[in-house]
Amino acid sequence: MSFQLNCTNSLMSALQFPDEYGTKYSSTYVNYIDISEGLVNVKYSLYDEDHLSVRVPKDPGLYVASGGVVLQQWAVANLTCHEAQENRTGYACVSMNSICLGVNPQQEYVGYRCKCLAGFDGNPYIADGCKDVDECKTPGACNGICHNTEGSHYCTQCPSNTVYDTTIKMCASTKKQNLVLGIAIGISAGFGILLLMSIVILLIHRWKKDIKKKLRRKYFLQNQGQLLE
Repeated sequence: MSFQLNCTNSLMSALQFPDEYGTKYSSTYVNYIDISEGLVNVKYSLYDEDHLSVRVPKDPGLYVASGGVVLQQWAVANLTCHEAQENRTGYACVSMNSICLGVNPQQEYVGYRCKCLAGFDGNPYIADGCKDVDECKTPGACNGICHNTEGSHYCTQCPSNTVYDTTIKMCASTKKQNLVLGIAIGISAGFGILLLMSIVILLIHRWKKDIKKKLRRKYFLQNQGQLLE
């Protein structure tokens, strides 16, 4: 079943397609379109859910309705990639960095769609629509220096006297690393000494308290204890 996408209103974009007699057009509202995966998320009205739950007879299978809010798979045309590429004027994959993919819902070939090559992202249906992805902007892409290339990237080791710092995701001077490590060790040692001193002071305080208790008991037994007896 062929359909047209009306995008004149960004809030109420709709798919328009004929009924099985080709006389009445119905619409379903589009939530979003995934160009890369060839999917469209649509919402049917209650009327459409009752009438679009099965395929239309002799339908090439480009669009299968199932009711509710669902993801639908679509194809550009009911052609193979080879057939589409023979007609360059009508071929949809116009971006230089795009490829043609077959659409096979339910193990049945129904047409083709386009997708950007690996390392590219964007719209393969317009000229220069697939743009290079800068993988070096992704944190942790390399444990060293990242070099972005057209459609890919490669990594090199950090220069001499530098090491890869996992906290800042880049190469840092070993002197700076040593300084940071020294500061971290110093702070940790300082906290350790303070904790140890606190424990020692607490133990001394307890020991003195116990001594005082023993002395008071001793004096009591030597003086008041004898008087009471």
